[in-house]
Amino acid sequence: MICACAWSSEQEEVREAFEHAAATMEEGNWDDSMDIVSTSTAGFLDSLLSEFSRRGLRGYGTPSSLLEVMCQEYIDFNGEVTMIFVQGESAEITVSRSGENPVSREGSGEFLMVLEDGNWKLDLTGEFREALKESLRGSYVEH
Repeated sequence: MICACAWSSEQEEVREAFEHAAATMEEGNWDDSMDIVSTSTAGFLDSLLSEFSRRGLRGYGTPSSLLEVMCQEYIDFNGEVTMIFVQGESAEITVSRSGENPVSREGSGEFLMVLEDGNWKLDLTGEFREALKESLRGSYVEH
């Protein structure tokens, strides 16, 4: 079965921005990565750094160093973009991993892109919040 998918120009713009963001991070260009994540993600990282510092946890000097750790620990960009839903200034991207059914969402990665100042940026705030919540479940840090 051969399926030809044609993205709209807006979907293509989102896909290209996502693939650029993923490649930048996978190549380890962490300082450049701060320019391609949303202001929400950058703010979340700043807040997390402040909280770590307040609790005496040192070693994450900059948002980009924390972004590196968080992405390496919790984010998997591998796969093929199979779906893009654009609604206003946000877009949801589904990435299917090799061997998965592209129609099923099980095991697929879902990412949010937001339009900021005319550029599509990757918003990892939700992924990071959920990953931290899951990682801290049952610990004394959990609230």
